[in-house]
Amino acid sequence: MAVAANGDAVAVWSESGDLYANRYTVATKSWGTPVSLENLSTSVYEGQAAIDASGNILVVWGQRFNSVNRVYANRYSAAKEMWSGEILLDEADFFADNPDVAIDPSGNALVVWFQANAPTVVSVFAKRYTIADDSWSGAVEIETSSVDAFLPQVAMDANGNALAVWSEEDGSGNTTIHANRYASASASWGSDILIQSDSESGENPRLAVGANGEAMAVWQQYGSSRGISANHFD
Repeated sequence: MAVAANGDAVAVWSESGDLYANRYTVATKSWGTPVSLENLSTSVYEGQAAIDASGNILVVWGQRFNSVNRVYANRYSAAKEMWSGEILLDEADFFADNPDVAIDPSGNALVVWFQANAPTVVSVFAKRYTIADDSWSGAVEIETSSVDAFLPQVAMDANGNALAVWSEEDGSGNTTIHANRYASASASWGSDILIQSDSESGENPRLAVGANGEAMAVWQQYGSSRGISANHFD
C-alpha cells in the first residue's frame, strides 16, 4: 500500500496468482473498483506501489516469464484516468526479483531491483521514469562489485533526488549494507558506498527520505550480538 501527501492511496495485492490494485480517493472518501494489472499466466511476486499527490501511481512486481523471473511495471495516469498496461523493466534474460519503487511530487519515479548480470553474479539495477515525456531510461547498474548484491530499497525527496540501499556479500561470508545516491540535477547516480561501520553481517535494509533530502537507513545486525543499526544521511 502507498499513500500520497494529500491522502489519496493505492492498495496492491495478489489473488490466485494475479496482481490487483484499487485506488482510494480522499476527496470522496471512497475506494474504486479493483483492477487487474497484468495478464500473464504465471504467478506474481512482491508487488510494490508508489503514488504522488496528483494521483499518478506506479506499481512494480516480479513475475516468471519463459521460466525466468522478470520485473514488470504498470502506471496509472491521473490525467488520463487509466492504466498504461504492464511493461517489462529489466533488460537481461537473467533472474530478476525484489523490485522497489519511489515517486517524487512531480510524478517522476525510480525503480530498483536485483538481477543476475552474469550466470554467477547478482547486481542491483535502477530505471527512471520521467513524467514530462512519459518515458523510461535504460536500466543502470548502481553497484559494480564482483560479489552478489540483493534486496534493494529506494526513496526520493521533494526535488527528485533519491537514495538506494541494499545488502551485499563481502567475500568473507558476511553481508554488508551499501548505498548509492541519484542526483536529479545531473540525472545520474553516484558511487556505491559502504554505510555500515562494523564487520558483522547486516541484512534487510529499510530506508526513508524526507522532503529536504535527509534520509535514515536501518537494518538488522547479526554477529556477536543481534540488533538494529542505523545510519543518517544529510
